[in-house]
Amino acid sequence: MIRPLIVLAGAALLAALNSLTLARQDAGEAPPAVKEQAVPPVLNFTMKSIDGKEINLARYKGKVVLMVNTASKCGYTPQYAGLEKLYETYHKKGLVILGFPANNFRSQEPGTDEEIQNFCTSTYDVKFQMFSKVSVTGDDICPLYKLLTDPKKVPASQGEIQWNFEKFLIDPDGNVVKHVRSKTTPEMLTEDIEKLLARMPAKEESEEQEGDDDDDRGLVQFLVEPDLNDTSAVTLPGLANVLAYHEDYFSGGAPQGQAGFETLAGMGVRTIISVDGAAPDVDTARAHGLRYIHLPIGYNGFDEQRKLELVRATRDAIKEGPVYIHCHHGKHRSAGAAATIAVSLGWMTPEQAVQRMRISGTSPEYKGLYACAADAMVIAPGVIDAVAANFSEVTRPEGFVKVMVEMDEIADHLKAIDKAGWMTPRDHPDLVPVAEAGRLADLIRFLAAGERAAAEGADFTTHLTTTQELVEHLEDLLAAGDTSAGQLSSQFQQVSASCRACHVKYRD
Repeated sequence: MIRPLIVLAGAALLAALNSLTLARQDAGEAPPAVKEQAVPPVLNFTMKSIDGKEINLARYKGKVVLMVNTASKCGYTPQYAGLEKLYETYHKKGLVILGFPANNFRSQEPGTDEEIQNFCTSTYDVKFQMFSKVSVTGDDICPLYKLLTDPKKVPASQGEIQWNFEKFLIDPDGNVVKHVRSKTTPEMLTEDIEKLLARMPAKEESEEQEGDDDDDRGLVQFLVEPDLNDTSAVTLPGLANVLAYHEDYFSGGAPQGQAGFETLAGMGVRTIISVDGAAPDVDTARAHGLRYIHLPIGYNGFDEQRKLELVRATRDAIKEGPVYIHCHHGKHRSAGAAATIAVSLGWMTPEQAVQRMRISGTSPEYKGLYACAADAMVIAPGVIDAVAANFSEVTRPEGFVKVMVEMDEIADHLKAIDKAGWMTPRDHPDLVPVAEAGRLADLIRFLAAGERAAAEGADFTTHLTTTQELVEHLEDLLAAGDTSAGQLSSQFQQVSASCRACHVKYRD
């Protein structure tokens, strides 16, 4: 589902975000609670979607929301068509429609959730969000509708629900501005919806807000959030190669500076999962109200345990809001992980997931990553529940010396690959050239961002980043799959020379 993405920047916003910064905890501890902005009472509920997902309504903060209690065998059932028309017309501008089937009136919604979903899809092609059946009146009224129908707490409420297809219109601040009865058709709300959408700070082009003393938000950009209909990855401010793998689940490159984290916050992302080898920027994420989970994977794929951890982390996190999974560039490892997770949670078939990886730009050379998605199957909830959920914000290699030893080992692997004409050596069939280059790039980036590099000084860090760039270029050439062996050898010689120069100066 495409939704408007509001990215806000400016001194006032940054000051507010910076006030959220918390002290870094040691690796291995559970991620800290993130201080959040207040959630409007009518959105402070978690409801089960019609396909069984837990959805926190807080994700709809800042949107124009229309809540409707629905039924499949009612004289007003054709209003589904009007609701869908509203959704198709305005959802890109910020309208959210939430349907809550209810069987309170003359048993006009007798079916199961699956039957209701099939009816809505086949008869009215409903694409807006539908939820599991609830009670909207009586002794068993659900908490959401108990609040909505209490005029003392919701002044715009007309009191108890009297029939199917009553509607609550909620403004971007989370206030109920109108409660209408069944006879008010969706089309009759068009003018009210347009007025509320006009209040949202979304513009086709970025511009300074001048002459408005009430608007201290600075620069405002309007973007379209990626969705499953996209046939190519997109670039957003501070984020490269972003592609949806499920509603509210996105793969892409590592966030670049403040802009990247501001974009993620604007997308409503609550959790970032890094599968990259380098340490995530936890502090900047926290300052923007985001939490990190760090579960690095290799370029050759990942084992069953790491798959289960990724699936558990994603399944739990998406209940709280959109999730962003990334590696360094967002083309290979994060795409492979996202695809495998999507299959494991029943969101995609293996064939669909592999095709999504191709759209992300995953090189055919990463056969292990493709195999993870192609061989994945839906995992039973009980198996996922058995996985420990105490995920770390940062997963660190064990010590500077150990990292250097591993780098030497990879360098020896690359020498053997070079000697074999940049093919997998016959006497070492487990070596995949592009994977070895990727591992080396990861480790160098990790060292360059670490405390030891900072203690050694700027010159040492420069040596590392120079080598890192050379290795990353070697990885890119290998991933392209059509580079000559001579060109690859030349690039590897530059990598080796850079490593030697750093080793001669800092070997002690």
